Amino acid sequence: MEETHWSYAENMDAGGLRELMRLYGSEVWNLAFVLTKRRDLADDVSQDVFFAAYRKIDTFRGASSVRTWLLSITRNVRDPGYAVVGRRSGMDAHAKVHQSRRRMGSVR
Repeated sequence: MEETHWSYAENMDAGGLRELMRLYGSEVWNLAFVLTKRRDLADDVSQDVFFAAYRKIDTFRGASSVRTWLLSITRNVRDPGYAVVGRRSGMDAHAKVHQSRRRMGSVR
């Protein structure tokens, strides 16, 4: 499934995104939870990962599996002030995720 699915990656539509989420959503959420240790943040991070994958699907080179690519995006979801979402600072990490989303235009 994976190879035929990615043969049309540059033209991903809503159905393709749903399929990605069906296939890899649990793994992305589980890693997000390990990184953030909060269910609400894991939900937000997971949504951001699939949003980023949808926007950047044309950058997927196929050098790794789709699973590896998505988990890499999950690990690299940045908050505005620090390297990884799971790190804490003066601002609550949940607020940072939402601030980041506003910058990307996904929250109004």
